[in-house]
Amino acid sequence: CSSDLKPAVIACQKKLEEHLLNVSKQGPTAPIRKLVAANLRKVFSAGDLMAIHGCVNNYLTLAVAAKLGVLPRMACLTVIGELCEGHAGLLNPYLPDIISAVGKNIKTHEWFVRESAMICLKQMFEVGISRLVDLHSEVWKTILKSVQDRSQHVRIAAASCIVPFASQTSAVGWDVMAGLCIKALDDPILSVRSAFAESLSGLLWNAIQTFAANKAAQIQAQAAINAALASGNLPDKDKKTDSGVNPLAALKQKAAEDKKKSSVQIPDVETAFAFLQPIFIKAGASRDVRLGICQTFIAFALRTRSNSPMQTVIRTLLELLANPRVFAISNNQSADIEELFFIRQTVSWTLRNVLDLYNESQQVACVQELANWLGKTGTNDHQLICCLHSLSFL
Repeated sequence: CSSDLKPAVIACQKKLEEHLLNVSKQGPTAPIRKLVAANLRKVFSAGDLMAIHGCVNNYLTLAVAAKLGVLPRMACLTVIGELCEGHAGLLNPYLPDIISAVGKNIKTHEWFVRESAMICLKQMFEVGISRLVDLHSEVWKTILKSVQDRSQHVRIAAASCIVPFASQTSAVGWDVMAGLCIKALDDPILSVRSAFAESLSGLLWNAIQTFAANKAAQIQAQAAINAALASGNLPDKDKKTDSGVNPLAALKQKAAEDKKKSSVQIPDVETAFAFLQPIFIKAGASRDVRLGICQTFIAFALRTRSNSPMQTVIRTLLELLANPRVFAISNNQSADIEELFFIRQTVSWTLRNVLDLYNESQQVACVQELANWLGKTGTNDHQLICCLHSLSFL
């Protein structure tokens, strides 16, 4: 706005901030909470952006106020999360206080407050916590506690925090987070399984991208080492600069560190699918876990449909129906036959859903691949039935 109108705009902004804060204190319903947060985000976008610091302080104070009701605290968490998402660059100083406020509200008895706290935590990742290494363990404990929450809504909100957290820290191993998602798949509620299946597929995709980035860094570091050796500027391995650093040793150390970062060996989509196979065929795996893995197959195929060969997806799923560990018959044959029927139905359902993600030309190629399986030597009855079901669907 023009300089003449700026004082009036700032005065109007202050008035709006006061009224919106009063509305938040009154414990508004969910639609009003969301509208208050959206309006505050737009107010700071159009007016005095620096006033956001005082506003965040006010809402953080209210968010942890013990005497305040649960609805006002939910409104404060909603506003804080929205401001984190909209004005991430200005809220770095408040990250420890936001994490503390989330941790306190996670301990409340009302599930909807705990859910709001986890949604606020997810939005906080927009600001970025990679530099706050000392807070990573506290954030992970909050996520871990919420994953085990008795409320399905809180567990779903916690699942949405795992992938953003994984992309910003190396304090928690990839295998630990993936193991948490796999364990959480053993849930009878479909929406919870879907949330953790989505998180597991996101972790797999992040692992592929991380592997590619680390590989590029290793190649770049090795090229720098080769260039330094070829230039002849470092004839002596003990030669140091004025600052007391050996440039060649520093380059080699960086190359070793980059190589160490790529300990998670998920280099491509095919390896990611292969990672999921043993979990599905594990002896004694519950039906919920197997359904969750199939949901992960679908979610991951959706993420990678432009990168993954269709033949790989079809082969991976049909190979599940050929593994002897899945189809081992024990003394209780009637129960085993029922389980075989369930596994075949699950794989067939997964394959149909994956094929539905592709466009028409890709589906034609899928028909050709399925037809090849029909004529392949060694294809068992379960694979034939699954192929025929998928062909009839296409």
